[in-house]
Amino acid sequence: MLPRNFFNVSAETAKALGIGPALVESIINQYLSYGETMNQFGCEYRDGWMRIPLDLLQREMEWWSIAQISRHVNACVEYGLFDSTTHLNESPIDKSKWYRWKEAA
Repeated sequence: MLPRNFFNVSAETAKALGIGPALVESIINQYLSYGETMNQFGCEYRDGWMRIPLDLLQREMEWWSIAQISRHVNACVEYGLFDSTTHLNESPIDKSKWYRWKEAA
């Protein structure tokens, strides 16, 4: 887990989506910046993509349920902060999501 004082919340994201997605964005940004180092905490990093288990995010923000965190993550993806895919999963029944920073168009 990350230190408790690591939150670097984007005011722009907070204004557009609310504080929940802004906190989630902050954590996912931290995780992505650590790359393969996050593998030891339960993430999987491959080719610029990271599989981030929701229960790991919930350990960072224990005041929210997994369902709430999932909604905040989805809001970040829909807003265009991150790309998301399930195509990197080895099994077709695995619905785990992988994330990366949004590529410039």
